[in-house]
Amino acid sequence: MQWLTERYGEGTVPELNELLKDAPYDEHIFKTVTGRKVAKLWKLYKEHLGGGGGDGDGPTKDDPPTSEPEVTLQGLPMGEAQGIEAVNR
Repeated sequence: MQWLTERYGEGTVPELNELLKDAPYDEHIFKTVTGRKVAKLWKLYKEHLGGGGGDGDGPTKDDPPTSEPEVTLQGLPMGEAQGIEAVNR
């Protein structure tokens, strides 16, 4: 959560919490708030930690979208992951 705040601003985590608290999990909310799909956010976070092979200063929400396959937080293709509850309810 700290990384999201540092990268996308102070209101990012509260906005995600607000959008996720009363609705079924939908990873598209992350793209709405950050401009990035969950898979891209995860890749950027790993780079930030030094485990993704990058320098941690990857693209931001102002960069053009990438054409990555949509993947859930569990790493499964969309439609295969079920029953995910919002974090930090």
